[in-house]
Amino acid sequence: MDQSNEYNAGPGTLTDPVRNPQSAPPGARTKRAFILLLLTLVLPGSAQVVAGNRMLGRRALQVTFTVWAVVLAALVLALTNRALLVTSLTNGWASFILMVILALLAAGWALLFLNTLRIIRPPLLERRVRPLVAGLLAVLMVGTSGSLAYGAYMLNVSRSAVGTIFSSGPRSIPWTAGTTSC
Repeated sequence: MDQSNEYNAGPGTLTDPVRNPQSAPPGARTKRAFILLLLTLVLPGSAQVVAGNRMLGRRALQVTFTVWAVVLAALVLALTNRALLVTSLTNGWASFILMVILALLAAGWALLFLNTLRIIRPPLLERRVRPLVAGLLAVLMVGTSGSLAYGAYMLNVSRSAVGTIFSSGPRSIPWTAGTTSC
């Protein structure tokens, strides 16, 4: 079975710059690093499928597509039956579960970014590019995972506020015999 193409000269030869960056020129390694970071930002798990642990990448892509489907369903529900969406999101247990899911997604996305850094192999990059890649990785991690974690925190705060406000039930007006109210 011949597996040769323009990047792989044959079996045993490691010339594919995506999976084996040590054989690539420095410019290709730099471009590869930024593309892998962009892939992790736009489609979490795709960098792992392309250049890393494919099983981890497939699982991450399954989670990504599931989240997209749930968000799309929530948007459709917001357009068709907003009251049902608000009722379900202000439910104590539903908002708790959503908060836990957001926290898990934040941790998972951060781990995917760290795995992408491992796939990039910073020692193979040019010295002047390493700080740029590390800085961009930090900014992307804070922007994505930090936003999800902050969303989970804000959901917890609003959950406790709604629970506190409505914990006593509806307001009742005492009824006294012989008084009329207008």
